[in-house]
Amino acid sequence: MMIKGVPKLQFHHIGVATKNIEQDVPEYFLLGYKAEGDYFEDPIQGIRGLFLFSEKGPRLELLENLPESHTLDVWLERGQKLYHSAYYTDNLEETMQYMREHRGIVTIPPKKSVYFGKEICFMMLRNRQLIELLQI
Repeated sequence: MMIKGVPKLQFHHIGVATKNIEQDVPEYFLLGYKAEGDYFEDPIQGIRGLFLFSEKGPRLELLENLPESHTLDVWLERGQKLYHSAYYTDNLEETMQYMREHRGIVTIPPKKSVYFGKEICFMMLRNRQLIELLQI
């Protein structure tokens, strides 16, 4: 089934929840991943992260809670590591509106990302897939 008017989206990464990035990184290195840049902290989202890349796999964003943060607890408690996929969009507001028209729900409204320096938001699609939209 094709839906008309789909916004232009470009895949960026898969978000991976972890209790401890340093403990998980070696497992991804076994799969051919390498660090892409340095660790970053985003106090607004309550997370610390590291991007990993591989020539043979999708970019990964390993994330852990900052101290006193519970951002990732719901996924960590379920043992769910891969929890969101992220896409670039050239118009965040229009893409959000499009997703809402198709029963998507904004779970985290737009806010400036420390890492990207631009606005991001999170939406839950009706199939329960969490997506992150990144303003280009």
